[in-house]
Amino acid sequence: MIVATYGNVTQLNDGSSLNRDWVILNDAKCPLQLGNDIGINTVYNSDTRSFRFGPTGKVTASEGISAYEIHHVLYNVFGEHISTLSNVEINDLN
Repeated sequence: MIVATYGNVTQLNDGSSLNRDWVILNDAKCPLQLGNDIGINTVYNSDTRSFRFGPTGKVTASEGISAYEIHHVLYNVFGEHISTLSNVEINDLN
């Protein structure tokens, strides 16, 4: 549901029946495959009164990779582009 906990007191969009949904695009020829759990984790920080977005999920490499970048394109409930978040990982994967 699109209900976000707003600190320990309030919830954003409380009572919403809308569900979040995402589409994962994998190219079969790409040596890096995204898992079905790839997405964005949203956390509210009550000290700074702001949201923090972080990547979540797993990737699988079919050959050696030293770096990758994943783009998460976010849309609002009306299909309008909100933002594009990038996840850059510089790490040797076998």
